[in-house]
Amino acid sequence: MFTVEEVAQGVWAAIVIPGRGAVGNASIIDLGEFTVVVDTFSLPGAAGLLRERLSS
Repeated sequence: MFTVEEVAQGVWAAIVIPGRGAVGNASIIDLGEFTVVVDTFSLPGAAGLLRERLSS
């Protein structure tokens, strides 16, 4: 559904692969003690996959 690319130290972009079911992008920001996820996916399943990807 998406690829995850590090775009800066502690910042990743989850970029949708066209035609794979998701229609938005997301970002992950590691603040050390906290992690911020900005999820613009329109499908709950895509958000679940993003969470799984972050856990691994």
